[in-house]
Amino acid sequence: MSAGDLNVLDELSTQAESVDLKEVQPILAQAIRKLRREGISLSDRRAVRAQNLIAAAAAISGREKAGPEDLWPLVLAVPTEDDQKLARRCLRELLSQTDNPALHHLAENASAALQVRARMLAEEGEKALRVEGVLRDIDANFSETDLPAELAQLRERLKSSLS
Repeated sequence: MSAGDLNVLDELSTQAESVDLKEVQPILAQAIRKLRREGISLSDRRAVRAQNLIAAAAAISGREKAGPEDLWPLVLAVPTEDDQKLARRCLRELLSQTDNPALHHLAENASAALQVRARMLAEEGEKALRVEGVLRDIDANFSETDLPAELAQLRERLKSSLS
């Protein structure tokens, strides 16, 4: 890890410390009670760790206030993999709004949120549309005989990426 990476990490840590958790604290308390009713033991220390992770999720997303979309790290504070699976199931409704533009794969995995999956699919669709646009531009501007070799190779790779 470089010094620049550490500086970014320090900055994110500072931002996370100043994130306002007032909006999510009642929801988090409800979630922790629900987990405990399901037999998932979360110590007070882990509950505090979950709050810190939620604050970090908001900071990474560039928000000064944590909201329901930042609750996905709660699942990661649960100690075992089996309990995490149970936590995802029992908190499914609560976690349905979770999302994180910077860490959407992690947010989706932690929460199994459809909103995150929808964002990822939309991004993939946008990429595919851009690829199709590039292919159209190549075909509109170059005949097969005028197409430079480098561009011909790119065209083939782009075509195969759509298959």
